[in-house]
Amino acid sequence: MNNKRGIWLFIFTISFFLPKNPKKKKETTTKKKKKEGRTRDDDVVVVRRRHHMIAFSFNYASDATSHWCYRCVREDVPRAKRRGRRFASETTTTTTTTTTMTTTTEENERHREKKKKRKKERVDRLVSRLGYCDRSRVKSEFVNTNRLSLASSSPVEIKSPAEKVDPSEVLIDGKPLEESELDGVLILFHKPKNCVCSKEEGEGNNVYDELLKATLISNSNDEDADKSKERIQRWLNRVPEINTVGRLDKDTTGVLLFTDDGKLLHAYTSKKVEKVYEVTCDKEIPSEATSLFASGTMKLSGEAKACLPAKLEIHKTDTAKATITLSEGKFHQVKKMFYEGVGCTVLTLHRSKFARFALKDGFGPGTCEQLDIEKAREVFNQ
Repeated sequence: MNNKRGIWLFIFTISFFLPKNPKKKKETTTKKKKKEGRTRDDDVVVVRRRHHMIAFSFNYASDATSHWCYRCVREDVPRAKRRGRRFASETTTTTTTTTTMTTTTEENERHREKKKKRKKERVDRLVSRLGYCDRSRVKSEFVNTNRLSLASSSPVEIKSPAEKVDPSEVLIDGKPLEESELDGVLILFHKPKNCVCSKEEGEGNNVYDELLKATLISNSNDEDADKSKERIQRWLNRVPEINTVGRLDKDTTGVLLFTDDGKLLHAYTSKKVEKVYEVTCDKEIPSEATSLFASGTMKLSGEAKACLPAKLEIHKTDTAKATITLSEGKFHQVKKMFYEGVGCTVLTLHRSKFARFALKDGFGPGTCEQLDIEKAREVFNQ
């Protein structure tokens, strides 16, 4: 008798751990809804999975913030519902949109505040990165000569080039570092004629030599010519080094950008950016050139694809001059379009605008200006 009781107790205990109907497949939520005659927009959605089962309701009037199991809902609930969309009426939607916009603004402000709090970095890396001198000479030229110090609010003293400091607190010769140069530089330069956009010495005079001789337009009235030259020299010595954003031909003048931000440079050169050129030809430009350039079917020699549509405006007073707007930068593209398309030879070519950057009045050849790199990054979400 005791043995029978023991056997039945053993079987009863084991039954709790055995799966029920192992050969029978579990019905999915979709099949269950079809059997019960429920649709996707029913008030109750039952989610069954191996780990557990949860039932939750969607109240279309206000329940846009329901809590549920992420693992379950991700597989069974429609994406729109999962993201909290299409739950409310029109009035609720308007309110939610306004709240979302306010939240986004607050998040952007917090993001900017976080950005101001920069990470600490080694003194020698910071000084060399900003172009003051080589990293190997920081100790002898700055640390040992006590040219480096920190703001009074900071308890850290610079005793070694390996010290990690907040760049916004560093002082050189008692003056704080340029805030606009700590996170990269973006320079607008009016390129003159007869200089190439290359660093190779064999190609002759280049834009980097011209930039060193350039006149800097600064917002600060205290900066004289010597200080401006020192700043430009620092730009050229920065690590990573500055490079031109795209290129202009040797005899082409106009807007040319420099930057040391690799991501920003790639964004400008890889995406379609609007460029405006002022063209002077050797003869009158035929009127059919406008429709030809805008057609997007012109194929230049040496190119596999046709040019994208370009906008051409022929000057009324002088038909040998025109303004062309395009979003590409193929090799000698403007010159080839005029010569191969309508048989006109380009005598002078001037780029008056690149993206949203244009030359101001009085901004002559050989003049440069530092731009706000943060605004440029916001355009490409850098």
